Amino acid sequence: MAIGRAPGSEKYLWHITSAAFRIGLADAKGGKVEGKGFASWELASRGIIASMIASSILFFAIAILDAALLDAFTDCGVAILSLLPAASGYLLARRYGPDSPFGKCFALLAAGLALWFSGECLWPIHTRLLGIEMPFPSIMDALWMSGYIFIGLGIYAIIRIFWPASALGRGALIQTSCAVAATSALIVILAPRIYEASALGLLIYDYYLISDVAILGLLSILYRILKGGRLSRSWLIMAIGLAAISSADILFNLATSIEAKDYLLISDLIYMNGYSLIALGFSEHARGL
Repeated sequence: MAIGRAPGSEKYLWHITSAAFRIGLADAKGGKVEGKGFASWELASRGIIASMIASSILFFAIAILDAALLDAFTDCGVAILSLLPAASGYLLARRYGPDSPFGKCFALLAAGLALWFSGECLWPIHTRLLGIEMPFPSIMDALWMSGYIFIGLGIYAIIRIFWPASALGRGALIQTSCAVAATSALIVILAPRIYEASALGLLIYDYYLISDVAILGLLSILYRILKGGRLSRSWLIMAIGLAAISSADILFNLATSIEAKDYLLISDLIYMNGYSLIALGFSEHARGL
């Protein structure tokens, strides 16, 4: 099914997404001018919210009007919306400056999200433009798996910046570490019973889910450090977005292991909203500066 057959929905979604990116870029170029940056990122936040709402409405509208086009829409929609957090992270890194500690942190986050964006783009290129069925594992898995490393390092670096001024004790770290370890062990035990895959496939599924849990653990620590401050809301939004990505990973792994197309479409809808929420968190962080 060619991409062009979708009735203009991908173009509409792309226009909203690119508008939000241009607003943020104008602020990054303009520097930290009082008032100007806040207004630009406020508009960017509105554009991201509009993208999230539009993608969800289009998903259900296409599902009702012409379900045959839904697969093409989600393939393109996920790729388009995964650009939002990568671009937002880049703009924040540029706003802080490459030599600042926060600039380096957001550069790591942007690099990881750019790898995720690259993986998402390869899917429609292979399946829609080239008509090639993606193997498993593929280059996309390498990109997604590499992205987790950069994202985890970026969040950890931000925690290290705020930790000296935090009242959060080591007990909280131990509790979170134990929760992550217990959940990871549960994933390793349950994955073979849920997913139908080879040993390599199960290893990759485990990697995705355990990485999701580890990053959510880091985000929970960061949120508790920032709780009550002006930046806490933005990181809570990002944590919700990554939790959505994690739930989508569970469905995506299940869909690919048992070849269930319905699960795949639902996971794509969750991915679109998850990527939008991560971008919104970045934008709200910029507004809180």
